[in-house]
Amino acid sequence: MIRRLATEWVTDMTSLGSLPFYVLITVCLLSLGESTAFISLTISLILIYLVAIPIRLLFYKERPENKKRPKSYKHLIEKIDYASFPSIHSARIAAICSALGMLYRNPFFLLFLGTTLILVMVSRVLLKKHDIIDVIAGAILGIFIGMVTISFF
Repeated sequence: MIRRLATEWVTDMTSLGSLPFYVLITVCLLSLGESTAFISLTISLILIYLVAIPIRLLFYKERPENKKRPKSYKHLIEKIDYASFPSIHSARIAAICSALGMLYRNPFFLLFLGTTLILVMVSRVLLKKHDIIDVIAGAILGIFIGMVTISFF
């Protein structure tokens, strides 16, 4: 039972780096009148993909545990999806955390954001979707892009 709860917790944590969660956060910010954060995070998302996809293609790295991986890829999108470096989950949550952290500089909120980022990164490694270097590279990418885009607005 404890093992099942731990697995569910890790799966729940990793969803905070998912695209649907990212979109949910940006839509919530827009509905709260935070247009600066909305625009910044929308641009950040586009930049994350524009940077991460070429890296995944040029420096292709297998995921640690890829039981579903086909022997050959049917198309380019499949190859990008099965690549591990850098972690786009980590990049997305890092962009959210860095942008919101720069907007709302409350120390407790910054601690919450940092903890959330680390937990998502750990969950990706525990689920064997990425190695440590993948999540670190993704987080660096997301933090950089998040900080740069929020600085322009």
